[in-house]
Amino acid sequence: MALTARPATLADAMWLFALRNDPETIRWSISEVPVTPEEHAEWFARAITDPARALMVVESRVIQAGRDFCRDLETRMVPVATYRLDRVSTDQVEASLTVARDQRGRGFAAQVIDLAARHAMREGADSVVALVKRGNTRSLRAFLHAGFRPNPPSTDDGDLLLLGARPEDIAGRLCAACARGVEHHTNSLTSIGRADDRYVIYDQHEEPDGYGFRTYECDAGDLWLAWETARRGRRDRLDARRAQGASAGSTPAASTAHQPCMDADCIICRSSSDWLGRGGDDGE
Repeated sequence: MALTARPATLADAMWLFALRNDPETIRWSISEVPVTPEEHAEWFARAITDPARALMVVESRVIQAGRDFCRDLETRMVPVATYRLDRVSTDQVEASLTVARDQRGRGFAAQVIDLAARHAMREGADSVVALVKRGNTRSLRAFLHAGFRPNPPSTDDGDLLLLGARPEDIAGRLCAACARGVEHHTNSLTSIGRADDRYVIYDQHEEPDGYGFRTYECDAGDLWLAWETARRGRRDRLDARRAQGASAGSTPAASTAHQPCMDADCIICRSSSDWLGRGGDDGE
């Protein structure tokens, strides 16, 4: 069953509050404590406006009979899970997720992890990590199935396991050639796929066969394109900020100084200790 994700809105606040205080959710959370409605409302207001965070609601399309059972079919979107992405450093994003109580046991967890990982990759992340309690075997299996692996150095807390996935792992879930580590064809003169302005390095794979080399389309080409575009855009914005600082400063110190802006696109701020402290479990 195909799942889709959308940003959380105020209309989702109470559903997310009930999901957050579900006993199973509390059991496997890092904080292990329920939250009050006031605490959740304050956290939710920050979460949906924080440029360093993406709070998403995952939905499934349900088809049901209408008033005329034989003729009318109605479709509606039903929330089945939520995931959150927190940028904890320049190139690393932390993912966390919860499947709704009435939707557990249906195999949704791995699909939600796929959605979250691809979302992070489209934003230019070079690494996606997750903290999972060692006793949470269902969650561990889902992350391992989605291509995550134990990611040393491990956390100091022996009850938690740090898992991680690289872009190659994430793309490998879409493209068998990427999963096998087949090189991309770097001399392609044509663009394959529907995306505009593609970087041709990700259009095709190339590998030897009995007659020389064969090329074929990369099934994760659009995902690779979004990843590369995001990373190039980030580098361009950083270069522009540096150039602006250099032109405004009269001394070397003035040209390199950076006033903290906490902009989601600012690599300098995201690399600072203040930014790094914003990730992880914050009570939700």
